[in-house]
Amino acid sequence: MDKKRSRSEANSPQAEAKKKILTEEDKRSFSQAVTNLLVILLALSLTSTLTYVSRPEKKDITINNNEQDDDQEPDDEPQDPEEPRNSNPDPDRADYVDDLLNNLGAGSGEITVTLMWRNSDDVDLHVETPDGGEVYFGCRDYAGGTLDIDANFDVMMTEPVENIYFASPNTGTYSVYIEDFTDRNDEQTSYMVRVTVGDRTRVYEGHIDGSGTINDIITFTYSG
Repeated sequence: MDKKRSRSEANSPQAEAKKKILTEEDKRSFSQAVTNLLVILLALSLTSTLTYVSRPEKKDITINNNEQDDDQEPDDEPQDPEEPRNSNPDPDRADYVDDLLNNLGAGSGEITVTLMWRNSDDVDLHVETPDGGEVYFGCRDYAGGTLDIDANFDVMMTEPVENIYFASPNTGTYSVYIEDFTDRNDEQTSYMVRVTVGDRTRVYEGHIDGSGTINDIITFTYSG
């Protein structure tokens, strides 16, 4: 009888209402717990973000001025040779060059072109003639021109000189250029080219560097 009363009381409307109340309270508690958890997780996420922004990771960066910027295109194109500078001959230096050429037994003519430099490079002098040929180490006598001094190929000189002269030149256009045939030095090679046509003399100075590099010096017309 007691058991029956207990079951009937458990199924009474008051008991059902109580269960419903408890159930609603449980739902609210669960919802509140979930909300609290989300708030905690959001707070942790914001704290992590703020920590990263305020204290970024340090990185050691080494800058080497000799290294090229990755964003910069490599400069594979060869640089243009330096334009020779035209200057009036210094009388003292002209006398010095004349004495040096005389000591070497160099010749001279209506056209005389002399190259000087001051290191162990083999720098070659070329003079192109009006007919398209040229006088140089590979063709020492041509069209009235002669290369009579060729330095630093097989004969090393402390003051290297190359000399080409035309005793009776043909009329027409002549071109003078030099070539660094064998570069034996790390630094650039300073040169001086003296061009004499008749009674007029011009001196051209500049730098040349790198085996095979060519510098144009002057193109002129000889009319006799």
